[in-house]
Amino acid sequence: MMYEESQDVLIEEVKVFDTLLGYVNDRKPFYFLSGAGSGKTHALISLIKKIMHDKKSQLALSRQKILCITYTNNAKDEIISRLGENDLVYVSTIHNFLWDMIQHHMDALVVIHVTYLTDLIKKNESELFYDENDKPAYQVYRGLNQAEIEAITDFILEDNESYYKMQELNAGDFWQILNDELGEDLGKKLKTNKSHVLKIFSCIRRIYNYKNCLKNIAEGVRGYDFIEYNIRNAECLYKNRIGHDTLLLYSYKLMENYPYFANILIDKFPYTFVDEYQDTHDNVVAFFKLIIERLKPSDSQYLIGLFGDPSQEIYSSGGRTSFLTLDEVHKNINRRSHDQIIDCINKIRGGHQPIKQVSIFRNKNLGSVKCYIYPMSKCNKSDIEEIIDSYRSEWDVSLSNQMACLVSKNEMLAEVCNFSNLYSKVNDLFVAENKNNYKKVNDEFVVNNVDKFGSFASIMYSYCKPAYLLKVKSDAPIIELFPKLYLQECTVKDIGMAVRKLNTLSYCSLEEYFVNLYELFNTTKNKRVKSLFQSLLPIDFDSEDVWKEKLVRYCGLRKVKFDDEVFQNFLKVDFDEMIHWMKYINSNKTDSPVNVMTCHSSKGLEYENVIVFLNDKMNKKHTYFSSLLNSDLNVELSPDLEEVRRLLYVSTSRAVKNLRVVLFSDNELEKDSIQKIFNDCVFFS
Repeated sequence: MMYEESQDVLIEEVKVFDTLLGYVNDRKPFYFLSGAGSGKTHALISLIKKIMHDKKSQLALSRQKILCITYTNNAKDEIISRLGENDLVYVSTIHNFLWDMIQHHMDALVVIHVTYLTDLIKKNESELFYDENDKPAYQVYRGLNQAEIEAITDFILEDNESYYKMQELNAGDFWQILNDELGEDLGKKLKTNKSHVLKIFSCIRRIYNYKNCLKNIAEGVRGYDFIEYNIRNAECLYKNRIGHDTLLLYSYKLMENYPYFANILIDKFPYTFVDEYQDTHDNVVAFFKLIIERLKPSDSQYLIGLFGDPSQEIYSSGGRTSFLTLDEVHKNINRRSHDQIIDCINKIRGGHQPIKQVSIFRNKNLGSVKCYIYPMSKCNKSDIEEIIDSYRSEWDVSLSNQMACLVSKNEMLAEVCNFSNLYSKVNDLFVAENKNNYKKVNDEFVVNNVDKFGSFASIMYSYCKPAYLLKVKSDAPIIELFPKLYLQECTVKDIGMAVRKLNTLSYCSLEEYFVNLYELFNTTKNKRVKSLFQSLLPIDFDSEDVWKEKLVRYCGLRKVKFDDEVFQNFLKVDFDEMIHWMKYINSNKTDSPVNVMTCHSSKGLEYENVIVFLNDKMNKKHTYFSSLLNSDLNVELSPDLEEVRRLLYVSTSRAVKNLRVVLFSDNELEKDSIQKIFNDCVFFS
């Protein structure tokens, strides 16, 4: 069906874009605030194209570029695909952009690193000796003599493996180890609270490591004269290796302490646009705020434009303390959805905020919105799949009429996508490594793409990639399996032999896969074929014991060892679950009639048909969604409820025509208030 655009709304859209152009031409900073489906990315690209057209010669002559910062690699790729490769535009994620800029100022970075480590040492020493801490363990430690403190320090620094294993001991065995290693008198003094004593030990280790790092920097030890940024976020500050958040902090500190750095950026990028501004880290906001503050009042050679929507802030790392107070340009137009969807998402946003969308189309009003409430007992793979199948049939889902199934929890995702046991065993591994790692499986393993992998996921993905390609993508070009550099040294016969050998591997579990891959490598005589196998391995197959030790270490595990029960349980996972996990990672979210993903990862996408599965038990709460649905959405709510509102808004606004919200909850819900949002609400027992 053809939809007719409203001339009045079209005129309003043109006015909004002309307003943005006015800010660009006047080099006046602005914040373009508009809701889901409004065409923010289209407006951003149109502005960039207009600048490229009008300022092409000037930018080229000055060797300047337009800077466009995005939140994700997917968003970056989307913008590049729409703009095309162009020497006048630099499109990058914030982390890549900042590292690309600051790595050329290494001396200054090392100074910042030294200052930061010095501050961390003071902070840890304050915790040990000076904080108002009445915990008995700290009082005991502060009363020890120098010899006793040195004995404790020597003990916990002597053997890393023993130290990490000691943390997993029960209290009785823990105190016995201290008695055996430190002497009964000192052991008895320390016998207070195990977790508090371990915090003290951890503090001592940090202080030692940071001081040793500072010593190495001061003495010019090789490897300590530069800072390394780890894209996998495997930070180790005392080895001069920083992760994502520290990169943002150091970038801000460089801007704060070295005013010349602002001039470099202004000269290099006279036009800066930040997409998805609402998700921008506080230190990045402070970074750009410093640039603006350092502009001379008469300087009109720099422009920053922000594009975002506070109602879609779902990746925030905490409360914001830095703000860019810029003129706001609002757009109250939706180009995506049918009227029924727009009405629903307007109600979720609430009438207290400035964005209230209308459709660009006069007659796009065939949408359908419903909410279903099921008891928690129905929140299982079988019932969820039954719901999905029923709508797949009802909506006649196909590649040209796709459906997205959004789930609020990663556990639900893993179950629906057939890798729930793998998810559980990886989570057990992370928690065994550190009891505070309960979110790590979601942050580093079940992620949108390989760029967000942690060390463990990266290693496992690399090992299993050959099996995945041969089983799932058998028609993939050979260069996807073997690196070009290795292929150049081999004959067609060599390559064929290598593929046949890989295809004949027999395995049911991850353990069997590793064993058989190891045996295949060691029994292959043809050196060229063996080199092809070598190219697939993230870790060299040395002797079995060495390889096992390397595997867990490269996976980022320090306490957990290869032969530990928790790691062996992981290795016993059905290999098909690894394949299903890799299928999820590699899905582009648009390559199937039915696409399953988390609510968070759906951001920026759109589908004709959407089912949102919500679990009321989330983030350690039992009324996560029901509390919001029972609230007045036309007022500012508590920070916790606003977080839920934003997630619900992002999820529901993916729908173009048909939207179903399925809530699993055993809590009381007010049907009237829910019907005001979703028009139709059905309760199931």
